[in-house]
Amino acid sequence: MLRRKLFYSPPSSMTDRDCRLSFASFLHAFIMLFVVFDAIGNVPAFQAFTYRMTPAERSKVARQSVLVAGAVLVAFMLVGRYLFEAIKVSIADFKVAAGIVLFILSVELVLGKLEPGMMKVEADDVAIVPLATPLLAGPGSISTVIYIAEVIGLPEALTSVALNVLLAYIIFRSSEKLFVVLGKNGAKAVTRIIGLIIAAMAIAIIREGLEAMLLG
Repeated sequence: MLRRKLFYSPPSSMTDRDCRLSFASFLHAFIMLFVVFDAIGNVPAFQAFTYRMTPAERSKVARQSVLVAGAVLVAFMLVGRYLFEAIKVSIADFKVAAGIVLFILSVELVLGKLEPGMMKVEADDVAIVPLATPLLAGPGSISTVIYIAEVIGLPEALTSVALNVLLAYIIFRSSEKLFVVLGKNGAKAVTRIIGLIIAAMAIAIIREGLEAMLLG
């Protein structure tokens, strides 16, 4: 009887199960946000908007862009749904607006209107628009964190944002090695191509927003 009491501990077993469920919920939340945050997919855009900058400036842009993106996601996570309801704006409306902004910037990249001097002066602006938003903290990321906070839990949502922000910073900083490989002319050529890709992404975002409006 004593032996049975010593080795039988249901509360501990329940705690282990709760921990496993909590970790599974966090992993689910992290993967969901990682996919839509798409730090890896946004590396070409980071290169396109920063290839004329010095390494120190690129590092600053990487840091600012991920921190601002994280702050935007946390803000929308906490008050996003109430804000959208108050101003009567839907995620679909947000997608169309974000797509238009992104398309305008992509056209400037393709046509070479982002001159070296302007890129240096507006380094801080580039970190915020378009890198932080709408590329990192775009309609997909915003709607995802709102969903995670409401359905999975606020702690999982906050932790997922923090880890994705850290990963995005590491990925952006690591991408600097490509600048050395491509060289100035190579980076310039790639920038034009990436501009076209970003334009296509912008049109896709606008289309998704319009489709949601029509179906809604």
